[in-house]
Amino acid sequence: QQLRYVNKQSTSVRLQWHPPLHLNGVTEKYNIMLAKGRSVSPHTHNDKSLAVPMTVDGNISNARLTNLRELTWYSVWIVAVNVRETDYKELPSSPSDVKVFGTPSRPNTDNVPRVIHIIVSNVSAVIIWIPPPKPVSVFRYRVSYYPYRYSVNSASSKQMDYEYIPGNETSFLTLHYLRPSTTYETKIEADVGGSLWTESVYDSFKTTRQASKVYKRHWH
Repeated sequence: QQLRYVNKQSTSVRLQWHPPLHLNGVTEKYNIMLAKGRSVSPHTHNDKSLAVPMTVDGNISNARLTNLRELTWYSVWIVAVNVRETDYKELPSSPSDVKVFGTPSRPNTDNVPRVIHIIVSNVSAVIIWIPPPKPVSVFRYRVSYYPYRYSVNSASSKQMDYEYIPGNETSFLTLHYLRPSTTYETKIEADVGGSLWTESVYDSFKTTRQASKVYKRHWH
């Protein structure tokens, strides 16, 4: 049973799988086991506190899981339940491999950092932001910045510069060694644990020609 997930969204995910190659009878149904976390074993699938089963017909090889929580890690696996033709006894197969996935944040959600000030000089800039509201807990921030001539969505790793900031520290970052009189695009993301990133927050600023500081405010 090769399990994979497609079309992952903030509160849902679609699963697809192949039927078992060696059947001990006719597949009557599939039990889809879902649990929060990244280190759940299929052998705990009978423990209802760890996994909530969902059942689909044996003729179906896909299912959509809904009512998930955004920015959350999940473990999922399936168990085929076969019926022996001689006595109609149900025979569960071995669990499939566990697939682990994290749900992203919703588009245009409030669960993202929010830039409030960008203070610029000729060779540096200070970006100040507000953390995502609770209950989101930030492990670290990733701040990327690019000269304006590169697109934020297509900049390669050679063109991109980025910094990581621990989430429990002050929510600001000073960028050094910038070019005078140059426009930069920025992207801020928050890691809520295990490299599960929020939606990106984009902004821009332009360094000054001389060393005197100019204050630029952003209120989004």
